[in-house]
Amino acid sequence: MARDPQHRGLVYGLSGVAAVAAAVFLLVVPEWDAPPIVSVEHGPDALAMNTFLTPGRGVDPLNVLEFPVPDPVADRGVTAGEAYGDVEVLADLDAAQFDRLMVAVTEWVAPNEGCTFCHAAGADGAPDYEAEPPYTFAVAREMLTMVREMNADPRPHVQPQGVTCFSCHRGQNVPVYTWNRAGEWAPASERWYGKPPEWIRTARTIRDFMPREAFSDFILHDRSAMVQAQHIYPEQQSARRFPEGTPAFERAEHVYLFMMQMSDGLGVNCTACHNSRAFYDWGQSTPLRVPAWYAIDQTRRANLAHISPLAAVLPAERLGPAGDAMKANCMTCHVGQLRPLNGTEMISHFPGLVAPSPSPPLTDEESDELWEFIHAAERERAAPGVRVPD
Repeated sequence: MARDPQHRGLVYGLSGVAAVAAAVFLLVVPEWDAPPIVSVEHGPDALAMNTFLTPGRGVDPLNVLEFPVPDPVADRGVTAGEAYGDVEVLADLDAAQFDRLMVAVTEWVAPNEGCTFCHAAGADGAPDYEAEPPYTFAVAREMLTMVREMNADPRPHVQPQGVTCFSCHRGQNVPVYTWNRAGEWAPASERWYGKPPEWIRTARTIRDFMPREAFSDFILHDRSAMVQAQHIYPEQQSARRFPEGTPAFERAEHVYLFMMQMSDGLGVNCTACHNSRAFYDWGQSTPLRVPAWYAIDQTRRANLAHISPLAAVLPAERLGPAGDAMKANCMTCHVGQLRPLNGTEMISHFPGLVAPSPSPPLTDEESDELWEFIHAAERERAAPGVRVPD
């Protein structure tokens, strides 16, 4: 049977067009990183414990903002509590330093709205400090308490740089990077990679696509991350504080999902903290694993003790589907950098943002009381038909 040269030419032609189209797609659509690519080692030589950095990649606009610091002022010799009366968190701060800090907080959180973002506006539009304040007043008090508590913590995380409202807010009323719990999800049989089908279509970034349970497990609950098997029965690995019956593979998946997003938030690779031959072994880890461990603990306390209870006072537009407040994770402050804002010194300019003494760890009873309050508030505020997760 004779071959059809025209048919063969058509096949070759279509194949060539497809190859060219594929080449153009690969060159144009993905975001390729052009050289130079810099490698930074975190461990011993020749172990590939490094992070690849791309200086040519665009910088997040949040990371080039200038940290607003008002000019220093002289003390007035009277405390804010004595001068203004209704001051709870910063009552012992000198009144002049209190005023300076309030100017700074306004620039950090509400530069467009001004003082009336947290205080009632009078008939002339000026702040009326005697009138009933909006909900933001209570939120600001709680956030100032949280910031002072974090700065007083001597453990190596925020020290010596310190944190302020600007660390997360960057001039926005609400920080750009936050997370909410997802509420009741579809049955596992109807999910793909832990996501309900509609999330597959609506996710615009990998962070949107990742299941949120990973955040809930480790920076809201205090659950064990010990999932790397060291024996032939991995089901015996620690399941501390996980719901009864949670399979080992699901616990492991959540650990890796959380660590992937933690790496993304800090702009590093896993090897910034771990030697990948033995993730579990602290003796083979880098020094960065220590502040990272304390960071998880501090973030968990911030979310549980300070942010989540605000579900009782926040308006509906500030809540997630499950009625929960927008919470913090690594990306909230770090925005893809190992040190937020390239390590800009903050707390040295505002010593009033350091509590007089560190706060003791939460007891089990205190945690239980917080969860009882949070669950009650979230159930009341959740969207219709959404079940609040435990």
